[in-house]
Amino acid sequence: MQKSKSIISLIIGDLLVLVLFTVIGRISHNLPLSVGAVLWTTFPFALAWLVIAPLTGLYRPDIQTRFLSVTWRTGLAVLVAAPLGSYLRGILLGHHIIFIFYVITTVTLLLMIWLWRWGFTWWQHRSR
Repeated sequence: MQKSKSIISLIIGDLLVLVLFTVIGRISHNLPLSVGAVLWTTFPFALAWLVIAPLTGLYRPDIQTRFLSVTWRTGLAVLVAAPLGSYLRGILLGHHIIFIFYVITTVTLLLMIWLWRWGFTWWQHRSR
């Protein structure tokens, strides 16, 4: 039961980070912050994340207390999911995404997800 709670917490936390990432992006581009607009912008990134993160083992219970594993698996997941999410966002908008957008998106999301995941790992490690 505890393991499934941890996995659910991780998924919810990951999605909240993606929403926060979207809010920051929309603010930086002077775009409206309506709930619908934020969720629509988050959608392609969340879709990419929910496909890639499990494939990289980020939801495996055995790595949730190991900082090194969390760090490199999260990095790998973001390096694939962020560009994929950006690409999907471009498709939804009907235009190409410029290269620098991919870079900024990936680096920003990487830092945000790492901070969240390190905090969660520290908490899990401390709880044991």
